[in-house]
Amino acid sequence: MKTIVLISSGQPSINPRLVKEADLLSNSGYEVFVIYSFWIKWAYDSDFVLFKKVNWKAILVGGTPFKNKVLFFYTRIRYKLFPILAKWQVFDFNVIEITKGRAYLEMLNKTKYIKVDLYITYNLSVCPIAVKAAKFTLRNLDLISLIKSINRANCTKIVCDKFNIDFVARQFLTI
Repeated sequence: MKTIVLISSGQPSINPRLVKEADLLSNSGYEVFVIYSFWIKWAYDSDFVLFKKVNWKAILVGGTPFKNKVLFFYTRIRYKLFPILAKWQVFDFNVIEITKGRAYLEMLNKTKYIKVDLYITYNLSVCPIAVKAAKFTLRNLDLISLIKSINRANCTKIVCDKFNIDFVARQFLTI
């Protein structure tokens, strides 16, 4: 069974496209992981209801104000401090990438240890996570060429052809 990881800096409840695609891929026979971070309380509550109905695996990283509070507040402090470091032009240790997402390091650590066939990202702040995880696992090096591609329809065709995604899935899959 092929594995697909969907990465979002927000929660599934605030991203209906992510939920739709995760459901479609899961129902098409793929093993699907959704890696996300806490964003807002109402979505956190909605996620509990949503996760009872889905077949894919949701992985929350970076903590919440309700569970794993220490990690949550640590990532918030780090997220506030790293833009200051970036202004000093300290480009080592992924400083620029960390300034774009609160749970960047936690998402990267969780993502790179999942054996995966395809990464799908949902905003610019998590694109570096997919690229670095692909390099780490030495799989899916085609992702870099997909990210560089300008033609989104062509990207969808390449992904669908490479991973044998059927015609019904192609109609709903967006990259």
